[in-house]
Amino acid sequence: MEAKRVLLLADLSPGCSGRVVRIDGGRGIQQRLEAMGVYPGVQIRKKSALFGYGPSIVAVAGSELAIGYGKARRIWVEVEEVEDPSGR
Repeated sequence: MEAKRVLLLADLSPGCSGRVVRIDGGRGIQQRLEAMGVYPGVQIRKKSALFGYGPSIVAVAGSELAIGYGKARRIWVEVEEVEDPSGR
C-alpha cells in the first residue's frame, strides 16, 4: 500500500487535491478557517496561487476561496489527486 503525502497547502501544486488533515495554530485561526469551510476532513483543491507569498485560490465544498500565504502555511493536506498539467 502506498503512503499518501501530506503537504502544507502553500506547498501544494495548483491542480492537486486532497483532504485537510490538520490545521496548526490556536483556536482563533481554526475558527476563522472553519467559518470559511476549511477544517480537518474536508476535501480541498488548489486551483492556483500567486508566485511567492501571494494567496492560494482553492475550491472547497462548491465555493472558491482565496487563502493568504500565512494561513496556507498552517493547513496540512493529505494529497489524493495530482492533475496532469498536460491534460492527459
